[in-house]
Amino acid sequence: MVKLSLAVVALIAALLAGRMSYFDVATTSDYDQLSRRDGLALIKEDTGAPDWGDLLAQNEDTVGWLHIDGVDIDVPVVAPKDAPRQNWYLDHDFWGRPSLLGCPYLDHRSSVTGRHVMIYGHNQPASHAMFSPIHAAHQSDVFSTVGDATLYVPHEEATTFRPLMALRVHETYEPIQVFSLRAPEDVAALLESLRADASVVTEDALQRGARAARVLTLVTCSTGNAHTSQRTLLVFCADV
Repeated sequence: MVKLSLAVVALIAALLAGRMSYFDVATTSDYDQLSRRDGLALIKEDTGAPDWGDLLAQNEDTVGWLHIDGVDIDVPVVAPKDAPRQNWYLDHDFWGRPSLLGCPYLDHRSSVTGRHVMIYGHNQPASHAMFSPIHAAHQSDVFSTVGDATLYVPHEEATTFRPLMALRVHETYEPIQVFSLRAPEDVAALLESLRADASVVTEDALQRGARAARVLTLVTCSTGNAHTSQRTLLVFCADV
């Protein structure tokens, strides 16, 4: 079987077993400052959209910004252009510094404007940063706290995705590795295949999945064990 790029997400998720380095303490503070929605940081107070000029000046790999209601996720999304490996941001922060927190990054087979957007982020036990708040989204009590996800993209209209389902799967799970979706019918077929394996789904998942135009999948480790082979997939969709 082809191993998911999901597998790389576990590399350093809990490497220090509850301890964080100086760089990660600094990174957490920097991310908090970057995402502050009080008009002092790089978020425009009137629209909630990022100031792309400033963000791109800090990191030209910036391809989006992800905000999720109900949970503490408000982060930049990057895609390495000239990095030595596709998962470079697994262990480097938004500013290119070595970091256990990393930075949420786009699957190289995906596109922020495509029909299936897949983003990886860490579950870091020592903090509430990155995708830690959703690592247990496959449990109904956690899933119920997840609100809409807004994906901001430079020079494009923001897209709002509504939560649809969550899965806990092995790192080799192949049904999620579908990116050549040419029409809404392809999106519906993907969501139907995932729904069969989902741990939790919304009551209207069947109806919404049938009319979905785009899918957003967030990937993180299901536990704080760096050697875990289990992944949490939190799946959202945007309607036609």
